[in-house]
Amino acid sequence: AVYLVDDEGMRLVEANEAACRLFGYSRDELVRLTVIDLVPHELRHRIPAVRKSVQDDPGYRRDRRMLLRKDGTSVATDHSISRVTISGHSYFIASARNLTEQERADAELKEAREQLERSVKERTRELRESEQKFSQLAENLRHAFYIGGADGLSTSYVSPAYEEIWGRTCESLYAEPQQWVRSLHPEDREWVPALLAETFKRGEVFEAEYRILRPDGSERWVLDRAARIPGPDGKTRRSVGVAEDITGRRRAEEALRASEERFRGAFTHSALGMCLTAPDGRFLQVNPFLCRMLGYAEPELLSLRFPAVTHPDDAPASAELARSLVSGQAVSAQLEKRYLRKDGNVVWGLLSTTLLRDSAGVPLYFVSEIQDITEHKAAEEALRKAHEELEVRVEERTAQ
Repeated sequence: AVYLVDDEGMRLVEANEAACRLFGYSRDELVRLTVIDLVPHELRHRIPAVRKSVQDDPGYRRDRRMLLRKDGTSVATDHSISRVTISGHSYFIASARNLTEQERADAELKEAREQLERSVKERTRELRESEQKFSQLAENLRHAFYIGGADGLSTSYVSPAYEEIWGRTCESLYAEPQQWVRSLHPEDREWVPALLAETFKRGEVFEAEYRILRPDGSERWVLDRAARIPGPDGKTRRSVGVAEDITGRRRAEEALRASEERFRGAFTHSALGMCLTAPDGRFLQVNPFLCRMLGYAEPELLSLRFPAVTHPDDAPASAELARSLVSGQAVSAQLEKRYLRKDGNVVWGLLSTTLLRDSAGVPLYFVSEIQDITEHKAAEEALRKAHEELEVRVEERTAQ
């Protein structure tokens, strides 16, 4: 959106169609308004300061600015304003690009990324706690340690932890050896005993994760490991095993899977180009928007490195940005740069990138967002040329 403002009265004297659409006015309505009419009430006190900053050298200002539409709503814009002189009279040429949808998409993507990071941290914390608990439980027999017959189904001894996990007394298991089978979740009741029998038949260690139902109806996940113990004569007379309650871990994994699905959804359907790249520049993952932006099919783009799609003139700045992140000088960075499409055309992009590291601080990959600003750059160039042409015409008329 481009419009021309009279410096003296701060009244609009010209506006293009994009400006009319942005503000919701017709051209005739717009040229009867002043700048005050296009600025939200709470921001109007800033107008004099902005006006003075543009009047002073260098005569140009660009920032994020809220503008007021005809319907009373406010719209966020990427706003730039320049001072021009026409026939000895001072004007301001302003351009504005609507940022509302972009900022909404950015906010949703940021929330999804933060949620994923929180989930990863939560899962890491829970897994560490689980490992600590495992060590403590093993030392204090907090896992259900049991001794059974050669078939692994009868039980001659079980540790007190059985009562905590299964919610049943040890005495009840001694009295009814098949209680373990009956306590299995209906969906696991057939395959778990069958796997145990087949594993023992092959002389291997049994290991399975399955569900049990406690007397109160609640469900628990159990990681069960068991092995047959041969006697002096080589014949198996008993088996031993350890059953661990892994309910917390399974719930954490399910929560992480759900969070990862939300992130994948945001990544795939983002209105920005997104990619994960290795420290050496290899593309690890790209979204559909980036493929369309650069004109490559996904497999083609994944076979390239980031420098291959960077304009040669911008390669040094791009490499320096990566070095600053890897060295730890910056946590995240932003850069306007040109990209090379598959068809040889050039597109402008606003690159925002962050380097993720593992727990030891080793770089894993860059998470990057690329906003296509080609049209914005073209508009800036058109505005510059229009300004130059306008000055030439004024000079020609003055000469006449």
